[in-house]
Amino acid sequence: MSTKNPTITLPTTSLTAIQSIPLTITGITVGDPGGTTEQLTLSVKYGSSSLSFGNTTGLTVTGNGTSSVTVTGNLADLQTDLATLSYTSNYPYNGTDTLSLRLKDTTNKLTTTSSLPITLVGGQPPTITLPTTSLTAIQSTPLTITGITVGDPGGTTEQLTLSVKYGSSSLSFGNTTGLTVTGNGTSSVTVTGNLADLQTDLATLSYTSNYPYNGTDTLSLRLKDTTNKLTTTSSLPITLKTQPPTITLPKSLTVNPDTVSPITGITVGDLGGTKERLTLSVSNGTINFGNTTGLTLTGGSYGSNSVTVSGDLANLQTDLATLSYTSNASYRGTDTLSLGLTDTTNKLTTNSSLAITVAAPPTLTLPTSRTVSVNIASTISGIHIGDPDGSSVRERLTLSVSNGTINFGNTTGLTLTGGSYGSSSLTVRGNLHYLRKDLATLTYTSNEGYQGTDTLSLRLVNTTNNLFAKDSLAITVAAPPTLTLPTTSLTAIKGTQLPISGIIVGDPAGTTEQLSLSVTHASASLSFGNTTGLTVTSGSYGSSSVTVTGDLADLQTDLATLSYTSHYPSNGTDTLSLILKDTTNNLKITGSLPIALEVHHTI
Repeated sequence: MSTKNPTITLPTTSLTAIQSIPLTITGITVGDPGGTTEQLTLSVKYGSSSLSFGNTTGLTVTGNGTSSVTVTGNLADLQTDLATLSYTSNYPYNGTDTLSLRLKDTTNKLTTTSSLPITLVGGQPPTITLPTTSLTAIQSTPLTITGITVGDPGGTTEQLTLSVKYGSSSLSFGNTTGLTVTGNGTSSVTVTGNLADLQTDLATLSYTSNYPYNGTDTLSLRLKDTTNKLTTTSSLPITLKTQPPTITLPKSLTVNPDTVSPITGITVGDLGGTKERLTLSVSNGTINFGNTTGLTLTGGSYGSNSVTVSGDLANLQTDLATLSYTSNASYRGTDTLSLGLTDTTNKLTTNSSLAITVAAPPTLTLPTSRTVSVNIASTISGIHIGDPDGSSVRERLTLSVSNGTINFGNTTGLTLTGGSYGSSSLTVRGNLHYLRKDLATLTYTSNEGYQGTDTLSLRLVNTTNNLFAKDSLAITVAAPPTLTLPTTSLTAIKGTQLPISGIIVGDPAGTTEQLSLSVTHASASLSFGNTTGLTVTSGSYGSSSVTVTGDLADLQTDLATLSYTSHYPSNGTDTLSLILKDTTNNLKITGSLPIALEVHHTI
């Protein structure tokens, strides 16, 4: 039996292992002059590290993949399989490990030991993998940044610091479960926590640029293993695009010609700034601001076809509410309001335009004035309406008074949409031709006992284009003249004058009157014994019909001389009809007096 020990020859080159990366150990040679069946035990100092045979053909193995491995087998097989030996360090620091080897001849029990130093390169730093797709952020719009992956072969507790170049921009985690966070929503955020939680929460990272220009920002990342202090940095470029200012307009505008028309509904905005320049222009009219507080006129002129103003966005928005358009004299047709809004900081501009239609409105023609009797429903005639769009167009008419009520005698084809009939205000809608007919039946009634002035206000709207006409009618509410007739019965003998006394006329509102008298039978006659101060304006004295005009006092005096003569050939009845009218306000009152007729006087 041989008394020589087995032999171990080690590689002469130094070995360096990087944490978590398998290191193949080549160059170990075993021999035994005294036998061929061997047992080799290999072990390392750090229990977290491991030894592994990639091939174990012909060997009996225990502990493969741990910090201590024992293999037994034929020397030749052992030598072959030793070429597949690898070492993996899980030690998180720089240092040295020792591979210890003990080779025993299983026949004579002779043993040889040896050792091999392995330099450990401090644990591997953490890793950051960035998305490969380019990132573009629109100003003031959050950009979700996905695809960032973090890893750490040396640990699980990490600190990640993220920052961007522009302090006006911000980084935000939507979810921070399991993390300790400082600066969330600012330009620099630091989060600390478990690697798994960090990876999960990174999927909720967003970036918001408040930079008012186009350009590039940089997202810088610094990941630190809080155990071994190893650090990895990386950066990600973000393309920045600022948004131009915005203009929101109504769909279109229809205006009356030769009329100052407000333009409402224009809204301006700018995510990139607050200092703006607005240019407005039209071709067939003029534009103006009712208020220019905070604005500076930098081009054109107010009340012209082009104006440019500069100022703070808030003031511009406020003053735009007072913008108005007036068409050129007598112009009918289309126009365009062109708007150009420029951010004076980043020079970005937005242009927009509003279509304007200048069309003829409906027409409303009224009498100059009306005088009505107190407490009496008086017809308001002489109101004429029209519309260039035709009689079939639908119109909306609003009427209102202050000291009385208004009503329609006929409402065919009309729909009541506001107020009520017989009230101080009402609104009706219908086709123009119906409205025209029904307006002829319009009446006004003063409030009980009211005497004075009132105003009938009318507003006529074309419901298709919303153009309108409005006007008002002055109404005077006055007491009409009075007419008192005798209560005693009158009998006329054929051919004999019958004096008619007891007729009394009066007028609380005036003194110049017109009195019309007529009888039914044309053969009869009416005569005044005295006509001082009176003028015959129709008919004649001594006929069946006469109209006289004069001062109230003269009329009352001369009425005392009125007589009637019948030439009717038989007994019967005649009627004396009277109409008394105030020639100033045209108010009138009527009355009638029956007269019994006899051919011969009855005794």
